Amino acid sequence: MSNIVIRTVWTNEIAPEEINDFRQVVNAVFGDFCTEEFFKAKYLDNIYGPSLLFLAYADGRPVAAEALWRNDLDGKEAYQSAETCVLRDCPVKGLFGAMLRHKAAFAAAKKGAPLYCFPNNESLPGFLRMGWRPKPFFKKIFIPGVSSEKKLPPIDAKYAQWWLIRRPGICRVKRLGRYYLVGDNPQGFSRVLGRVDRETALKFPKSQRFLWRFYVDSDKPSFYNRSFRNFDLKATPRMTYYNCEEDPNVPIWRMDSIRAR
Repeated sequence: MSNIVIRTVWTNEIAPEEINDFRQVVNAVFGDFCTEEFFKAKYLDNIYGPSLLFLAYADGRPVAAEALWRNDLDGKEAYQSAETCVLRDCPVKGLFGAMLRHKAAFAAAKKGAPLYCFPNNESLPGFLRMGWRPKPFFKKIFIPGVSSEKKLPPIDAKYAQWWLIRRPGICRVKRLGRYYLVGDNPQGFSRVLGRVDRETALKFPKSQRFLWRFYVDSDKPSFYNRSFRNFDLKATPRMTYYNCEEDPNVPIWRMDSIRAR
């Protein structure tokens, strides 16, 4: 039986070999996106502070990884679960649950700091089994100047210039004298992420087409998404929370993997 060790390390104390181990596992599972530059931008140059990484070793070999990415909400300390992965040839079963239990311990010690995530359909059942609470969000047609805009969260300029500027497919549009960042989708509806000021908007590329079909993510169903009322795991992504008495406001642009959809 393999000897399993789960190591936790804050990114302001991380050693170069631990960075390499984390990147090795993440890239083996998700593809070669976690470059040195990506890791530095996301974890070492984080505008909010250090993140917590989990590394699992089987007989000294890195086989699983996960991050609690520092990603504050409404000016308060918060963490987003990110890069959860286990190697397909890992000889040990149950590592995903073990890492979730480590997060539970962290959550108990950080009750004032919400934990949240945007799990995919593969990982969502595991989060639910460990007591995380689901909260669906729905697509809603967006028309500038009407009621749907009133609840559209403004995007923090510092965040946009730190993280969103690095994400593929995000561009700016101008409607009725106001600027928005959108995940441009030439084949269909483009997701409106939020409003930004002009100075921030001009740092993003302008959409190369006339965007006339928009949607926003809403916490309420509408005529456009009535079929998504129930928790159909394939219907839409989720936000889940672990240690919050009240669900914090988590706008979609906080998703660590946000991109054009």
